[in-house]
Order: sequence, then structure tokens, then C-alpha cells
Amino acid sequence: MITTVWQKSPSGILSPIGNQTNKTRTDSETYLKIKEKAIELEQFYEESGVHIPEGCGLSKLIVSSKILSDAWLTGEIDELPNIHLWRSAHLTRVSDSIFTLKHEKELKLYLKKLTDGSLDLLQRDKSEAKNFLWELELLYILRSHGVSSKLKEPPDIVSTFKDTKIGIACKKVYSEKNFEKVLSNGVSQIEREYDFGIIAINIDDLAPADALFSCDSYKDMGNKISDINMTFLQKHERHFRKYLSSGRLLSCLVSTGVVADIKNERVRLNNGRQTTAWMIPGLSKEKELVFRDFHKQIMS
Repeated sequence: MITTVWQKSPSGILSPIGNQTNKTRTDSETYLKIKEKAIELEQFYEESGVHIPEGCGLSKLIVSSKILSDAWLTGEIDELPNIHLWRSAHLTRVSDSIFTLKHEKELKLYLKKLTDGSLDLLQRDKSEAKNFLWELELLYILRSHGVSSKLKEPPDIVSTFKDTKIGIACKKVYSEKNFEKVLSNGVSQIEREYDFGIIAINIDDLAPADALFSCDSYKDMGNKISDINMTFLQKHERHFRKYLSSGRLLSCLVSTGVVADIKNERVRLNNGRQTTAWMIPGLSKEKELVFRDFHKQIMS
């Protein structure tokens, strides 16, 4: 995981000024461990009374994780197509988010969403499963950083932070052509009942398809992903200013997740994610304080 130190520019964009790098759970997981997670995921679905349809995106990740582990144990790994390796990396990332659902009231509904379409993180095809995965990934990030959060529609996530209710609308972007409309829809999801609102934009699928993210080190990976987020923010800054200036939103998060080939690290294949926060200048002292404390919490 890349933990970033941020500095706010006069335009309100938070820029990374340093990185602290720690190993992710993915790094230390063997092929056998990934297979065990796949089996645990199957059991979770079975115990929840939800069927995983054969051939759906989630099923493909589970099957590939088993095939990869078995091939490693039998010494046949070199003959295996790389697709099984990529899918096993996807499963590691997906499973962590799915297990955060264990105590949700609408568990069956949520689990079914994840079987609706592709979960191939190197393909650029739209799916309900991918859209919902972003909500789960953010939920996982918030909870793992000590922020009490739950799924709710609308918006998508509601967080309670220092006695403040924050409504978070999650949007996955597949094309920049209609981004203003996506942003507008996200803003409209945040109801007046919340003290503050945040829109969380996922731009994973703007990266080239069928390509690993190539970098030299964990630090290099963090810097390169951060640059992608900053470029997106700068390109669409006028849109963010338009919708945040009304005071309806506290801030915007832009997040990019990749499957990375890190050339100079012991474990080359990694899942990486970097999230950049944007706040319009001139917010009230109350909102600015909430913004600073909230983002410090989730980025620490």
C-alpha cells in the first residue's frame, strides 16, 4: 500500500509531496493461499444461499486461482497461460472487498450483483459487477482505516466520522466524454439529510486494456498512479469547481487501481491503488476541518 503525504495547492488540488511504502497483503500470498481464498469465497456464497453462475466473471477468477495453484504444486506452472495468473491477482483484490459484506443486511442482493458481468480488471467492458466492486473497495478502505461506514442507496456509502454523517456517491468512469453528466448524477445522489457529501470517482477503466502497469519499484508505482489522478483532476477541474462551488459537496476523490508488474521488487505482480483528494478553495472553516481530518484518517 502506498501512503502519501499531501500538500494543498492554491487551486485546491492536493499534490503528493512524499511517499511511505509498505508491503501489501498481496505480496506475501502464495498461489496456495490465493486458492484457499477462492475456496473461502465459494463457501461464503454457499453459506449465504447465493449461487455463483458457471462462467460469470467471479466464477472465472475462482477457477483460475485453483488452476494456478495446482499447476504450481505439480511443476506445470511454465506451461500455464498467463490469463490464470492475471485472474488470480484479480481474485486477491476482489475477495478482500467481498468479505467486508459479511454482516450486511442485504447480503444476498450484494453478492448477486458481483456475479452480474465481467470482473476482469484488465478488460475495459462495463458491468454491474465492476460498478459495485468500486463501492465495495471504497467501503473496505474506509472500514480498514477506522471510519464507520455502511452501504446505502442513495447515495452509495454513508460514513459516520466524528459525529458527522457523510454521504458518498461512487462513480466508475469508462469514458471521459460524458464525465460532466456522471459528476452531475453523483452530486444529485447526495441527499440533504447528510451533513456533508463526497463524490468518489474510479478511473481504473481509462487505462489501456490488456496491459499490466509497468514500473520499477513500489514508490515508482505510487508516483505514476498519482500522476494519472492529477492529470484527470486538472483536465476536469472546471467541472469539479462547478459542482463543488455550490457547497453541496465537501470534496472529490479520484482513484486508480492497477495490476502492476514491478520490475525491481521481489514480488513482481501486485495490485496497486492511489487515491487523490480535491477540495475547492474557500470552504467554511467547519467543512475544511472535516475535510482535513477525514482524509488524514483514510490516507494514513
